[in-house]
Amino acid sequence: MNKQPLRQRVARNSLIVAAGDWALRLISVVSMVILARILSPSDFGLAAAAAAVVVFLKALTSVGQVQYLVQKTDLEQADLDTAWTAKLLYSLVATGLMLGFAHQISGFFNEPRLTHVLYVLAWIPCLDALRSIGLAVQRRELNFGVTTKLDITAKLISFVVTVAAAFILQDYWALVIGEIASALALMVGSHVYARHKVSLSLSRYGLQWHFVKWMYIQGVFNLIREKVDTLLVTRYLGVATGGHYAMSIRLGDLAVNNFMRPLGATLYSGFAKVKNDPRALRASALEAATIMLFIITPIFVWVSMAAHPLVLLVLGEKWTDIVPIIPIVTAMFCMMQFIGLLNTVLIITGKFKASTAASAISIILFVTAILAMAPDIHLERFATARALTIGLSALLMVMIVMGHMGIGLPLLIRSLWKPVVAGILSALAVLGMLTALPALQSHALLELCATGTVVLITYLVPFYLWRALTGNSGQELDFIHKLLIPIAKSFYAKRKAP
Repeated sequence: MNKQPLRQRVARNSLIVAAGDWALRLISVVSMVILARILSPSDFGLAAAAAAVVVFLKALTSVGQVQYLVQKTDLEQADLDTAWTAKLLYSLVATGLMLGFAHQISGFFNEPRLTHVLYVLAWIPCLDALRSIGLAVQRRELNFGVTTKLDITAKLISFVVTVAAAFILQDYWALVIGEIASALALMVGSHVYARHKVSLSLSRYGLQWHFVKWMYIQGVFNLIREKVDTLLVTRYLGVATGGHYAMSIRLGDLAVNNFMRPLGATLYSGFAKVKNDPRALRASALEAATIMLFIITPIFVWVSMAAHPLVLLVLGEKWTDIVPIIPIVTAMFCMMQFIGLLNTVLIITGKFKASTAASAISIILFVTAILAMAPDIHLERFATARALTIGLSALLMVMIVMGHMGIGLPLLIRSLWKPVVAGILSALAVLGMLTALPALQSHALLELCATGTVVLITYLVPFYLWRALTGNSGQELDFIHKLLIPIAKSFYAKRKAP
Protein backbone atom coordinates (compact mmCIF):
# COMPACT_ATOMS: atom_id res chain seq x y z
CA MET A 1 0.00 0.00 0.00
CA ASN A 2 1.30 3.42 -0.95
CA LYS A 3 1.76 5.54 2.23
CA GLN A 4 2.37 8.81 0.39
CA PRO A 5 -0.26 11.48 1.25
CA LEU A 6 -3.16 11.58 -1.22
CA ARG A 7 -2.54 15.22 -2.25
CA GLN A 8 1.11 14.50 -3.08
CA ARG A 9 0.18 11.37 -5.02
CA VAL A 10 -2.47 13.20 -7.03
CA ALA A 11 -0.11 16.13 -7.76
CA ARG A 12 2.76 13.83 -8.74
CA ASN A 13 0.61 11.71 -11.02
CA SER A 14 -1.03 14.77 -12.57
CA LEU A 15 2.42 15.92 -13.67
CA ILE A 16 3.18 12.44 -15.02
CA VAL A 17 -0.07 12.35 -16.98
CA ALA A 18 0.50 15.88 -18.35
CA ALA A 19 4.05 15.03 -19.44
CA GLY A 20 2.86 11.79 -20.99
CA ASP A 21 0.07 13.59 -22.83
CA TRP A 22 2.51 16.09 -24.34
CA ALA A 23 4.86 13.26 -25.35
CA LEU A 24 2.03 11.37 -27.05
CA ARG A 25 0.92 14.49 -28.88
CA LEU A 26 4.44 15.24 -30.06
CA ILE A 27 4.68 11.74 -31.52
CA SER A 28 1.26 12.22 -33.15
CA VAL A 29 2.34 15.51 -34.74
CA VAL A 30 5.54 14.02 -36.17
CA SER A 31 3.58 11.03 -37.45
CA MET A 32 0.96 13.28 -39.08
CA VAL A 33 3.61 15.39 -40.84
CA ILE A 34 5.39 12.34 -42.26
CA LEU A 35 2.33 10.29 -43.24
CA ALA A 36 0.54 13.26 -44.85
CA ARG A 37 3.37 13.47 -47.37
CA ILE A 38 3.41 9.76 -48.16
CA LEU A 39 -0.25 8.77 -48.23
CA SER A 40 -3.22 10.29 -50.06
CA PRO A 41 -6.39 11.88 -48.68
CA SER A 42 -8.28 8.79 -49.86
CA ASP A 43 -6.03 6.59 -47.70
CA PHE A 44 -6.73 8.72 -44.64
CA GLY A 45 -10.46 8.82 -45.38
CA LEU A 46 -10.69 5.05 -45.68
CA ALA A 47 -8.75 4.58 -42.44
CA ALA A 48 -10.86 7.22 -40.65
CA ALA A 49 -14.12 5.52 -41.65
CA ALA A 50 -12.84 2.13 -40.51
CA ALA A 51 -11.52 3.60 -37.27
CA ALA A 52 -14.91 5.23 -36.55
CA VAL A 53 -16.63 1.84 -36.92
CA VAL A 54 -14.06 0.15 -34.68
CA VAL A 55 -14.27 2.86 -32.03
CA PHE A 56 -18.05 2.57 -32.00
CA LEU A 57 -17.89 -1.19 -31.46
CA LYS A 58 -15.20 -0.74 -28.80
CA ALA A 59 -17.55 1.63 -26.96
CA LEU A 60 -20.22 -1.05 -27.01
CA THR A 61 -17.75 -3.35 -25.21
CA SER A 62 -16.54 -0.75 -22.68
CA VAL A 63 -19.27 -0.80 -20.07
CA GLY A 64 -17.42 0.97 -17.27
CA GLN A 65 -15.66 -1.97 -15.65
CA VAL A 66 -12.58 0.10 -14.83
CA GLN A 67 -14.65 2.83 -13.18
CA TYR A 68 -16.40 0.20 -11.09
CA LEU A 69 -13.12 -1.36 -9.95
CA VAL A 70 -11.58 2.02 -9.13
CA GLN A 71 -14.45 3.23 -6.97
CA LYS A 72 -15.16 -0.05 -5.12
CA THR A 73 -14.14 0.19 -1.46
CA ASP A 74 -13.30 -3.47 -0.85
CA LEU A 75 -11.91 -4.84 -4.07
CA GLU A 76 -11.78 -8.63 -4.30
CA GLN A 77 -10.34 -11.01 -6.85
CA ALA A 78 -13.86 -12.00 -7.92
CA ASP A 79 -14.49 -8.40 -8.97
CA LEU A 80 -11.39 -8.40 -11.16
CA ASP A 81 -12.24 -11.79 -12.66
CA THR A 82 -15.79 -10.68 -13.50
CA ALA A 83 -14.73 -7.38 -15.07
CA TRP A 84 -12.09 -9.05 -17.26
CA THR A 85 -14.40 -11.89 -18.32
CA ALA A 86 -17.32 -9.60 -19.11
CA LYS A 87 -15.18 -7.36 -21.31
CA LEU A 88 -13.77 -10.38 -23.13
CA LEU A 89 -17.27 -11.71 -23.87
CA TYR A 90 -18.48 -8.28 -25.06
CA SER A 91 -15.42 -7.99 -27.28
CA LEU A 92 -15.97 -11.39 -28.87
CA VAL A 93 -19.53 -10.34 -29.71
CA ALA A 94 -18.28 -7.04 -31.18
CA THR A 95 -15.67 -8.83 -33.29
CA GLY A 96 -18.29 -11.27 -34.52
CA LEU A 97 -20.63 -8.42 -35.46
CA MET A 98 -17.92 -6.63 -37.41
CA LEU A 99 -16.87 -9.77 -39.25
CA GLY A 100 -20.47 -10.64 -40.03
CA PHE A 101 -21.53 -7.18 -41.22
CA ALA A 102 -18.29 -5.94 -42.80
CA HIS A 103 -19.74 -6.20 -46.30
CA GLN A 104 -22.91 -4.30 -45.34
CA ILE A 105 -20.88 -1.58 -43.60
CA SER A 106 -18.73 -1.20 -46.72
CA GLY A 107 -21.91 -0.87 -48.76
CA PHE A 108 -23.12 1.93 -46.49
CA PHE A 109 -19.94 3.87 -47.29
CA ASN A 110 -19.98 2.84 -50.97
CA GLU A 111 -16.38 1.68 -50.51
CA PRO A 112 -15.66 -2.03 -51.32
CA ARG A 113 -12.05 -1.75 -50.05
CA LEU A 114 -13.39 -1.22 -46.55
CA THR A 115 -14.55 -4.85 -46.26
CA HIS A 116 -11.08 -6.37 -45.97
CA VAL A 117 -9.90 -3.52 -43.74
CA LEU A 118 -12.74 -4.30 -41.31
CA TYR A 119 -11.88 -8.01 -41.40
CA VAL A 120 -8.46 -7.07 -40.00
CA LEU A 121 -9.48 -4.33 -37.58
CA ALA A 122 -12.35 -6.43 -36.20
CA TRP A 123 -9.87 -8.13 -33.87
CA ILE A 124 -8.87 -4.93 -32.08
CA PRO A 125 -11.68 -5.18 -29.47
CA CYS A 126 -10.44 -8.67 -28.55
CA LEU A 127 -6.84 -7.46 -28.26
CA ASP A 128 -8.05 -4.66 -25.99
CA ALA A 129 -10.00 -7.13 -23.85
CA LEU A 130 -6.91 -9.31 -23.41
CA ARG A 131 -5.00 -6.52 -21.67
CA SER A 132 -4.02 -7.15 -18.08
CA ILE A 133 -6.62 -6.22 -15.46
CA GLY A 134 -3.62 -5.05 -13.45
CA LEU A 135 -3.91 -1.70 -15.28
CA ALA A 136 -7.15 -1.05 -13.39
CA VAL A 137 -5.42 -1.96 -10.13
CA GLN A 138 -2.61 0.50 -10.87
CA ARG A 139 -5.12 3.22 -11.66
CA ARG A 140 -6.97 2.47 -8.42
CA GLU A 141 -3.71 3.04 -6.56
CA LEU A 142 -3.18 6.33 -8.45
CA ASN A 143 -0.08 4.87 -10.08
CA PHE A 144 -0.48 6.51 -13.47
CA GLY A 145 3.20 6.17 -14.26
CA VAL A 146 2.58 2.59 -15.43
CA THR A 147 -0.19 3.51 -17.85
CA THR A 148 1.73 6.54 -19.11
CA LYS A 149 4.81 4.44 -19.79
CA LEU A 150 2.67 1.85 -21.56
CA ASP A 151 0.91 4.44 -23.73
CA ILE A 152 4.16 6.06 -24.81
CA THR A 153 5.78 2.70 -25.58
CA ALA A 154 2.80 1.58 -27.66
CA LYS A 155 2.66 4.93 -29.47
CA LEU A 156 6.33 4.74 -30.40
CA ILE A 157 5.95 1.18 -31.67
CA SER A 158 2.88 2.14 -33.69
CA PHE A 159 4.71 5.20 -35.08
CA VAL A 160 7.71 3.19 -36.26
CA VAL A 161 5.59 0.41 -37.75
CA THR A 162 3.16 2.78 -39.48
CA VAL A 163 5.84 4.98 -41.02
CA ALA A 164 7.87 1.96 -42.17
CA ALA A 165 4.77 0.37 -43.71
CA ALA A 166 3.86 3.67 -45.39
CA PHE A 167 7.26 3.88 -47.09
CA ILE A 168 6.98 0.26 -48.24
CA LEU A 169 3.28 -0.05 -49.16
CA GLN A 170 2.40 3.55 -50.07
CA ASP A 171 -1.31 3.04 -49.29
CA TYR A 172 -3.96 2.82 -46.56
CA TRP A 173 -2.79 -0.59 -45.34
CA ALA A 174 0.04 1.21 -43.54
CA LEU A 175 -2.53 2.91 -41.28
CA VAL A 176 -4.33 -0.40 -40.71
CA ILE A 177 -1.09 -2.16 -39.80
CA GLY A 178 -0.26 0.69 -37.44
CA GLU A 179 -3.58 0.27 -35.61
CA ILE A 180 -2.99 -3.45 -35.15
CA ALA A 181 0.59 -2.81 -33.99
CA SER A 182 -0.68 -0.33 -31.40
CA ALA A 183 -3.32 -2.76 -30.08
CA LEU A 184 -0.78 -5.59 -29.87
CA ALA A 185 1.78 -3.39 -28.12
CA LEU A 186 -0.79 -2.25 -25.54
CA MET A 187 -1.91 -5.81 -24.91
CA VAL A 188 1.58 -7.29 -24.52
CA GLY A 189 2.89 -4.27 -22.63
CA SER A 190 0.05 -4.41 -20.12
CA HIS A 191 1.18 -7.87 -19.04
CA VAL A 192 4.77 -6.68 -18.83
CA TYR A 193 4.10 -3.51 -16.81
CA ALA A 194 1.04 -4.60 -14.78
CA ARG A 195 0.86 -8.37 -14.64
CA HIS A 196 -2.12 -9.76 -12.73
CA LYS A 197 -3.69 -13.24 -12.81
CA VAL A 198 -7.39 -13.64 -13.54
CA SER A 199 -9.86 -16.49 -13.98
CA LEU A 200 -12.98 -16.74 -16.11
CA SER A 201 -15.90 -15.77 -13.89
CA LEU A 202 -19.16 -13.78 -13.96
CA SER A 203 -20.02 -14.16 -10.27
CA ARG A 204 -20.23 -10.39 -9.64
CA TYR A 205 -21.76 -9.38 -12.97
CA GLY A 206 -25.10 -8.28 -11.51
CA LEU A 207 -23.46 -5.90 -9.04
CA GLN A 208 -21.19 -4.42 -11.70
CA TRP A 209 -23.96 -3.90 -14.24
CA HIS A 210 -26.11 -2.13 -11.65
CA PHE A 211 -23.31 0.40 -11.21
CA VAL A 212 -22.27 0.93 -14.83
CA LYS A 213 -25.52 0.75 -16.84
CA TRP A 214 -26.21 4.52 -16.97
CA MET A 215 -22.53 5.28 -17.48
CA TYR A 216 -22.58 2.87 -20.41
CA ILE A 217 -25.57 4.56 -22.03
CA GLN A 218 -23.96 7.98 -21.62
CA GLY A 219 -20.68 6.69 -23.08
CA VAL A 220 -22.39 5.37 -26.21
CA PHE A 221 -24.25 8.68 -26.60
CA ASN A 222 -21.01 10.67 -26.32
CA LEU A 223 -19.41 8.46 -28.94
CA ILE A 224 -22.23 9.09 -31.40
CA ARG A 225 -21.80 12.81 -30.83
CA GLU A 226 -18.05 12.62 -31.52
CA LYS A 227 -18.05 10.26 -34.51
CA VAL A 228 -21.27 10.99 -36.38
CA ASP A 229 -19.60 13.60 -38.60
CA THR A 230 -16.84 11.20 -39.68
CA LEU A 231 -19.40 8.58 -40.63
CA LEU A 232 -21.63 10.99 -42.56
CA VAL A 233 -18.88 12.82 -44.46
CA THR A 234 -17.51 9.52 -45.77
CA ARG A 235 -21.00 8.25 -46.58
CA TYR A 236 -22.08 11.28 -48.63
CA LEU A 237 -18.82 12.76 -49.90
CA GLY A 238 -16.57 9.72 -50.35
CA VAL A 239 -13.34 8.56 -48.75
CA ALA A 240 -11.12 11.21 -50.37
CA THR A 241 -13.22 14.06 -48.98
CA GLY A 242 -13.50 12.12 -45.74
CA GLY A 243 -9.71 12.09 -45.61
CA HIS A 244 -9.60 15.86 -46.07
CA TYR A 245 -12.13 16.32 -43.30
CA ALA A 246 -10.31 13.91 -40.98
CA MET A 247 -7.04 15.78 -41.50
CA SER A 248 -8.69 19.15 -40.83
CA ILE A 249 -10.03 17.69 -37.59
CA ARG A 250 -6.53 16.60 -36.60
CA LEU A 251 -5.18 20.09 -37.31
CA GLY A 252 -7.99 21.68 -35.29
CA ASP A 253 -7.28 19.36 -32.40
CA LEU A 254 -3.58 20.17 -32.67
CA ALA A 255 -4.18 23.92 -32.71
CA VAL A 256 -6.76 24.21 -29.92
CA ASN A 257 -6.74 21.17 -27.65
CA ASN A 258 -2.96 20.97 -27.33
CA PHE A 259 -2.99 24.33 -25.57
CA MET A 260 -6.19 23.93 -23.58
CA ARG A 261 -5.93 20.42 -22.14
CA PRO A 262 -2.86 21.10 -19.94
CA LEU A 263 -4.64 24.19 -18.62
CA GLY A 264 -7.89 22.39 -17.94
CA ALA A 265 -7.01 21.42 -14.40
CA THR A 266 -6.01 25.03 -13.64
CA LEU A 267 -9.31 26.38 -14.94
CA TYR A 268 -11.61 23.81 -13.39
CA SER A 269 -9.86 22.82 -10.16
CA GLY A 270 -11.71 25.33 -7.96
CA PHE A 271 -15.24 24.44 -9.08
CA ALA A 272 -15.80 21.47 -6.79
CA LYS A 273 -14.52 23.38 -3.75
CA VAL A 274 -17.07 26.18 -4.14
CA LYS A 275 -20.03 24.20 -5.49
CA ASN A 276 -22.05 24.92 -2.32
CA ASP A 277 -21.39 28.67 -2.59
CA PRO A 278 -23.42 30.00 -5.57
CA ARG A 279 -21.71 33.39 -5.61
CA ALA A 280 -18.19 31.92 -5.53
CA LEU A 281 -19.08 29.31 -8.13
CA ARG A 282 -20.49 32.00 -10.43
CA ALA A 283 -17.31 34.06 -10.06
CA SER A 284 -15.12 30.99 -10.73
CA ALA A 285 -17.13 30.05 -13.82
CA LEU A 286 -16.89 33.57 -15.25
CA GLU A 287 -13.17 33.72 -14.53
CA ALA A 288 -12.61 30.36 -16.22
CA ALA A 289 -14.63 31.46 -19.27
CA THR A 290 -12.69 34.74 -19.46
CA ILE A 291 -9.29 33.04 -19.32
CA MET A 292 -10.37 30.37 -21.80
CA LEU A 293 -11.57 32.97 -24.29
CA PHE A 294 -8.35 34.96 -23.72
CA ILE A 295 -6.27 31.92 -24.72
CA ILE A 296 -8.47 30.60 -27.52
CA THR A 297 -9.04 33.88 -29.38
CA PRO A 298 -5.46 34.50 -30.61
CA ILE A 299 -5.13 30.81 -31.53
CA PHE A 300 -8.28 31.05 -33.64
CA VAL A 301 -7.16 34.31 -35.28
CA TRP A 302 -3.68 32.98 -36.07
CA VAL A 303 -4.80 29.60 -37.45
CA SER A 304 -7.61 31.21 -39.49
CA MET A 305 -5.44 33.95 -40.96
CA ALA A 306 -2.47 31.66 -41.64
CA ALA A 307 -4.36 28.54 -42.74
CA HIS A 308 -2.67 28.34 -46.16
CA PRO A 309 0.98 28.47 -45.02
CA LEU A 310 0.13 26.23 -42.05
CA VAL A 311 -1.29 23.52 -44.32
CA LEU A 312 1.60 23.83 -46.77
CA LEU A 313 4.27 23.50 -44.07
CA VAL A 314 2.62 20.81 -41.94
CA LEU A 315 0.86 18.66 -44.55
CA GLY A 316 2.09 19.58 -48.01
CA GLU A 317 0.67 20.82 -51.30
CA LYS A 318 -1.84 18.00 -51.85
CA TRP A 319 -3.82 19.01 -48.76
CA THR A 320 -4.54 22.62 -49.77
CA ASP A 321 -8.21 21.75 -50.42
CA ILE A 322 -8.80 21.89 -46.66
CA VAL A 323 -7.61 25.52 -46.33
CA PRO A 324 -11.16 27.00 -46.62
CA ILE A 325 -12.52 24.81 -43.82
CA ILE A 326 -9.62 25.27 -41.36
CA PRO A 327 -11.22 28.41 -39.80
CA ILE A 328 -14.56 26.59 -39.55
CA VAL A 329 -13.06 23.51 -37.89
CA THR A 330 -10.93 25.63 -35.55
CA ALA A 331 -14.02 27.59 -34.51
CA MET A 332 -15.75 24.27 -33.89
CA PHE A 333 -13.00 23.11 -31.54
CA CYS A 334 -13.07 26.46 -29.73
CA MET A 335 -16.80 26.09 -29.12
CA MET A 336 -16.29 22.52 -27.95
CA GLN A 337 -13.89 23.81 -25.31
CA PHE A 338 -16.61 26.09 -23.98
CA ILE A 339 -19.10 23.23 -24.08
CA GLY A 340 -16.68 21.25 -21.91
CA LEU A 341 -16.48 24.13 -19.44
CA LEU A 342 -20.25 24.60 -19.33
CA ASN A 343 -20.78 20.85 -19.00
CA THR A 344 -18.48 20.81 -15.97
CA VAL A 345 -20.48 23.59 -14.33
CA LEU A 346 -23.77 21.82 -15.03
CA ILE A 347 -22.50 18.51 -13.66
CA ILE A 348 -21.26 20.15 -10.47
CA THR A 349 -24.61 21.90 -9.99
CA GLY A 350 -26.60 18.74 -10.66
CA LYS A 351 -27.91 19.75 -14.10
CA PHE A 352 -26.32 16.96 -16.10
CA LYS A 353 -29.55 16.09 -17.93
CA ALA A 354 -29.72 19.64 -19.31
CA SER A 355 -26.30 19.34 -20.98
CA THR A 356 -27.23 15.93 -22.38
CA ALA A 357 -30.43 17.36 -23.85
CA ALA A 358 -28.52 20.25 -25.47
CA SER A 359 -26.06 17.82 -27.07
CA ALA A 360 -28.90 15.59 -28.26
CA ILE A 361 -30.61 18.55 -29.95
CA SER A 362 -27.31 19.43 -31.65
CA ILE A 363 -26.85 15.90 -33.01
CA ILE A 364 -30.43 15.63 -34.26
CA LEU A 365 -30.23 18.98 -36.03
CA PHE A 366 -26.86 18.13 -37.61
CA VAL A 367 -28.00 14.77 -38.96
CA THR A 368 -31.25 16.33 -40.21
CA ALA A 369 -29.33 19.12 -41.96
CA ILE A 370 -26.93 16.71 -43.67
CA LEU A 371 -29.76 14.46 -44.84
CA ALA A 372 -31.59 17.51 -46.23
CA MET A 373 -28.49 18.78 -48.05
CA ALA A 374 -27.30 15.32 -49.18
CA PRO A 375 -28.10 15.79 -52.90
CA ASP A 376 -26.13 19.05 -53.09
CA ILE A 377 -23.58 18.95 -50.30
CA HIS A 378 -19.86 19.74 -50.35
CA LEU A 379 -17.12 19.76 -47.74
CA GLU A 380 -17.35 23.42 -46.75
CA ARG A 381 -21.12 23.21 -46.34
CA PHE A 382 -20.75 20.01 -44.32
CA ALA A 383 -18.21 21.58 -41.95
CA THR A 384 -20.34 24.72 -41.62
CA ALA A 385 -23.39 22.65 -40.67
CA ARG A 386 -21.38 20.83 -38.03
CA ALA A 387 -19.98 24.06 -36.60
CA LEU A 388 -23.38 25.77 -36.53
CA THR A 389 -25.06 22.89 -34.71
CA ILE A 390 -22.23 22.75 -32.18
CA GLY A 391 -22.60 26.51 -31.76
CA LEU A 392 -26.31 26.04 -31.12
CA SER A 393 -25.54 23.44 -28.46
CA ALA A 394 -23.09 25.86 -26.83
CA LEU A 395 -25.66 28.66 -26.94
CA LEU A 396 -28.31 26.49 -25.31
CA MET A 397 -25.88 25.49 -22.57
CA VAL A 398 -24.88 29.13 -22.00
CA MET A 399 -28.54 30.03 -21.55
CA ILE A 400 -29.06 27.14 -19.14
CA VAL A 401 -26.00 28.09 -17.08
CA MET A 402 -26.92 31.78 -17.05
CA GLY A 403 -30.43 31.01 -15.87
CA HIS A 404 -29.35 28.50 -13.26
CA MET A 405 -26.55 30.61 -11.80
CA GLY A 406 -28.19 34.01 -12.10
CA ILE A 407 -25.71 35.44 -14.60
CA GLY A 408 -27.27 38.34 -16.47
CA LEU A 409 -26.32 39.29 -20.03
CA PRO A 410 -24.62 42.58 -18.96
CA LEU A 411 -22.39 40.68 -16.52
CA LEU A 412 -21.48 38.14 -19.20
CA ILE A 413 -20.60 40.87 -21.71
CA ARG A 414 -18.49 42.74 -19.12
CA SER A 415 -16.55 39.55 -18.44
CA LEU A 416 -15.90 38.53 -22.05
CA TRP A 417 -15.79 41.62 -24.25
CA LYS A 418 -12.07 42.40 -24.01
CA PRO A 419 -10.73 39.20 -25.66
CA VAL A 420 -13.31 39.54 -28.42
CA VAL A 421 -12.38 43.15 -29.20
CA ALA A 422 -8.65 42.37 -29.00
CA GLY A 423 -9.15 39.45 -31.38
CA ILE A 424 -10.94 41.63 -33.93
CA LEU A 425 -8.18 44.25 -33.78
CA SER A 426 -5.57 41.51 -34.15
CA ALA A 427 -7.30 40.08 -37.24
CA LEU A 428 -7.47 43.55 -38.78
CA ALA A 429 -3.77 44.05 -38.12
CA VAL A 430 -2.92 40.79 -39.91
CA LEU A 431 -5.11 41.75 -42.87
CA GLY A 432 -3.35 45.09 -43.04
CA MET A 433 0.07 43.42 -42.98
CA LEU A 434 -0.82 40.94 -45.73
CA THR A 435 -2.30 43.74 -47.85
CA ALA A 436 0.74 45.96 -47.42
CA LEU A 437 3.21 43.11 -47.97
CA PRO A 438 1.70 40.78 -50.61
CA ALA A 439 5.11 39.27 -51.37
CA LEU A 440 5.05 37.77 -47.89
CA GLN A 441 2.46 35.22 -49.03
CA SER A 442 4.94 33.59 -51.41
CA HIS A 443 7.07 32.39 -48.48
CA ALA A 444 5.01 30.02 -46.32
CA LEU A 445 7.32 29.85 -43.30
CA LEU A 446 7.91 33.60 -43.25
CA GLU A 447 4.18 34.30 -43.59
CA LEU A 448 3.34 31.87 -40.78
CA CYS A 449 5.92 33.39 -38.41
CA ALA A 450 5.04 36.98 -39.30
CA THR A 451 1.33 36.33 -38.85
CA GLY A 452 1.92 34.72 -35.46
CA THR A 453 4.10 37.61 -34.31
CA VAL A 454 1.58 40.25 -35.39
CA VAL A 455 -1.27 38.34 -33.73
CA LEU A 456 0.61 38.01 -30.45
CA ILE A 457 1.74 41.64 -30.27
CA THR A 458 -1.45 43.31 -31.45
CA TYR A 459 -3.61 41.01 -29.32
CA LEU A 460 -1.81 41.85 -26.07
CA VAL A 461 -1.52 45.61 -26.70
CA PRO A 462 -5.21 46.41 -25.91
CA PHE A 463 -4.97 44.65 -22.53
CA TYR A 464 -1.92 46.64 -21.47
CA LEU A 465 -3.54 49.86 -22.72
CA TRP A 466 -6.59 49.01 -20.64
CA ARG A 467 -4.38 48.54 -17.59
CA ALA A 468 -2.60 51.87 -18.27
CA LEU A 469 -5.90 53.74 -18.61
CA THR A 470 -7.82 52.15 -15.75
CA GLY A 471 -5.12 50.84 -13.41
CA ASN A 472 -6.83 47.44 -13.51
CA SER A 473 -4.83 44.63 -15.10
CA GLY A 474 -7.86 42.34 -15.34
CA GLN A 475 -8.05 38.57 -15.10
CA GLU A 476 -6.34 38.10 -18.45
CA LEU A 477 -3.06 39.82 -17.57
CA ASP A 478 -3.20 38.37 -14.06
CA PHE A 479 -3.26 34.96 -15.70
CA ILE A 480 -0.12 35.75 -17.72
CA HIS A 481 1.76 37.28 -14.82
CA LYS A 482 0.89 34.57 -12.29
CA LEU A 483 1.20 31.48 -14.46
CA LEU A 484 2.89 31.83 -17.83
CA ILE A 485 5.66 34.31 -17.02
CA PRO A 486 6.96 32.34 -13.97
CA ILE A 487 7.02 29.21 -16.12
CA ALA A 488 8.97 31.04 -18.83
CA LYS A 489 11.42 32.44 -16.27
CA SER A 490 11.96 29.00 -14.77
CA PHE A 491 12.61 27.51 -18.21
CA TYR A 492 15.04 30.31 -19.10
CA ALA A 493 16.90 29.85 -15.79
CA LYS A 494 17.30 26.13 -16.45
CA ARG A 495 18.64 26.82 -19.93
CA LYS A 496 21.26 29.19 -18.53
CA ALA A 497 22.32 26.86 -15.73
CA PRO A 498 25.68 25.14 -16.37
